[in-house]
Amino acid sequence: MASANTDMERRAAERRRRRRFVVRERRSGFDRRGPGSSAIGGAFDRMLRAMADNDRILLLVLAHLAVLNVLDLLFTRRALGLGAVEANPIMAVLFAAGPAVAALMKLEMVIIGGFVLWKLRRYRRALQFATFATAGYAALFGYHLFLVARFG
Repeated sequence: MASANTDMERRAAERRRRRRFVVRERRSGFDRRGPGSSAIGGAFDRMLRAMADNDRILLLVLAHLAVLNVLDLLFTRRALGLGAVEANPIMAVLFAAGPAVAALMKLEMVIIGGFVLWKLRRYRRALQFATFATAGYAALFGYHLFLVARFG
């Protein structure tokens, strides 16, 4: 009987040591959500799932995000040359330091942000952020086009 207790104590101690190094699985956000209840929510959910399953789609979204950022930088630089004021306070400070500094920092942030989103591509929130950021920069690009058409 004494050896049975010793074996149980030894096994319990081994389990405690092993569990110390176990990393719990983190959910990606896709495993507990079904398709959205509305047509728009369902389409958005299908798009996010396609981005999670197909790396080419996400790569395309990130490429669009990068191109829209560069276009935003070019249009902003042109608008500042015509006398406009930068609304983003961080970019205003960078443009005050020089257009090359602003361009370098903007491109660095696009590259770093794209890399981070690529690494987090299995997580729903990262894909939502990439989608909304691309849509936001597309709207900003439309605004720039409107200003060019209106003021030349």
